[in-house]
Amino acid sequence: MGLIDVFEKEDRTEIKLSQLCEMLSAGAKTELLMNVVNCDVPHQYIREMVTGEKEVSDCVLFSTEKR
Repeated sequence: MGLIDVFEKEDRTEIKLSQLCEMLSAGAKTELLMNVVNCDVPHQYIREMVTGEKEVSDCVLFSTEKR
């Protein structure tokens, strides 16, 4: 018998507002990341989204310089 078995289908429990906000935020992040993965977003963009910092890459795919 685990902890989850103690609760019934519609039991109520006390929870602090800060805990609720943390749980909702974590759920939203998880859903967003699953959508990103399912849509085949490149890994660099995923890392930039999660860290909030732009990655500097040595690889140049397109040049804006005129030849």
